[in-house]
Amino acid sequence: MNLLVIQDYLRKNKLSWLLVPREDEFLGEYVPECNERLLWATGFSGSAGLAVIGQNEAYLFVDGRYTLQAEKQAKGFEIYSLSDFFEWLEKAIHPDDNIGLNLKLHSQGFVRKLHETNLKIQHIDPYPIDELWKNCPKSPQSIIVPHILKYAGESHTSKLKRVIDAFSEDADALYVQDPHDLAWLLNLRGGDLEFTPISLGRGLIWKNGTVDVFFNSIEISEEVHAHLGSNVHFHALNDLENYLLKPLAVQIDPAASAYDRQLIGNRGVVKPSPISFMKAVKNPAEIEGMRKAHEWDGQALRKFRQWLQTQEVEVLDEIIAAEKLESFRRECLEYKGPSFPTISGFAENGAIVHYRAESETKRKFEKNALYLVDSGGQYLEGTTDVTRTFVIGKPTAEQRKAYTLVLKGHLRLARAVFPKGTTGHQLDALARYDLWQNGLNYEHGTGHGVGSYLSVHEGPQGISPRMNSTPLQPGMVLSNEPGYYKAGEYGIRIENMMVVKESQHEGYLCFETLTRVPYEDDLIEDSMLTDEERFFINQYK
Repeated sequence: MNLLVIQDYLRKNKLSWLLVPREDEFLGEYVPECNERLLWATGFSGSAGLAVIGQNEAYLFVDGRYTLQAEKQAKGFEIYSLSDFFEWLEKAIHPDDNIGLNLKLHSQGFVRKLHETNLKIQHIDPYPIDELWKNCPKSPQSIIVPHILKYAGESHTSKLKRVIDAFSEDADALYVQDPHDLAWLLNLRGGDLEFTPISLGRGLIWKNGTVDVFFNSIEISEEVHAHLGSNVHFHALNDLENYLLKPLAVQIDPAASAYDRQLIGNRGVVKPSPISFMKAVKNPAEIEGMRKAHEWDGQALRKFRQWLQTQEVEVLDEIIAAEKLESFRRECLEYKGPSFPTISGFAENGAIVHYRAESETKRKFEKNALYLVDSGGQYLEGTTDVTRTFVIGKPTAEQRKAYTLVLKGHLRLARAVFPKGTTGHQLDALARYDLWQNGLNYEHGTGHGVGSYLSVHEGPQGISPRMNSTPLQPGMVLSNEPGYYKAGEYGIRIENMMVVKESQHEGYLCFETLTRVPYEDDLIEDSMLTDEERFFINQYK
């Protein structure tokens, strides 16, 4: 058991505690297999979590999406809410204990909060997990390819000029820590991650228009060199520290790692990078590409829905169903692969928000139960993410009511008209209103940004109870995914993608729904709907 190996290391090295985050050095949601440190240490496979491992105790902190999953997977760990981490830390850790971590794996803000607790924080490099993980897979070195103008909608030279005009006048360079930002800026794609078409790299943009780029592999093709021109220079990722140590002022995003911030020191201009906001606002070519991707994706979901209705229930299970859905997507020539691991949850597994069916956990289908499938695809034209809840057999009156309440909140948000300057945080309650009136709720956010043939989860915008100061802008793409989960019985979630656009009312915005998949008629309690809601639903039949 890897937990025991770690605890033995702590005792031998007189270290009280070790922090093991889900994030790797790039601080992204998804990590390559070689950086799955939290999975190796705990057995927990979710995409958000933090372990605190002591010499004789172990704790795992996850958000509401993963509570049930963590309880099943992380043997030997006590499970807590991620939002309670700092409060727990101050109560549970003795002031004389030392806490080991690696600054490369944590943001500046997180480390700042750690120091505010006045506990003893110790940077450890090399990181213990990397030393203990003897059979760790090799780092990926995928082929980097251009993302052509037909799909990108704007040349990298145009993007570069906009970014240089937008970053701080006090800085000589802008540090690009996020590989997604670098991929968008230079119109490059790769394959270092299983579900996100990027290569893991970083960049420095200089005021004179040159760019230094750092990747694991610097074997760059002539096609890429021709695409980028002579102002972009490639280096090995290991050379980055030498550039960050140069005596020049560098703008660094607050979300960048505490280690990079420490390297730059007092030469750093800490200010949000303009790239993430620019990336979030899709141009006309990207929006049209998103429409095409969702049309193709919708065809696959419709075929799957028809197939599901004709199958003998006894021969189905969660993996068979997920693989069949994937096969319908593969029929589209433009399809490049899934945008995240498919969530295929039957009956009680549907109540595990980010459940992942595996051979030892897969649930066989039975009559008269709900099936939740959350899946998405990567297309050169765009990225998709859609959730539908199907009924196998006959639903109960309780299930029909719960589904309809979720649907009403989903439609309430989709049909919203709101003044410019409104944030997703301000709209979140629309999706929860009908559930709240019946004493129900869900623990995850209502919507996240989506990339254009990039990450399925993209900021800075979002729709959530958590404060988000980013105003929604025309061109931003977000999900709309309220749900309800009854632990041990069933889960319901309905998810579409939407793009923000100008409303017919001057000074106001609204949403255009991109997803083209019908809702589940057998789960809708028609008497609970308004005429406007029925009209919206009928557009997707």
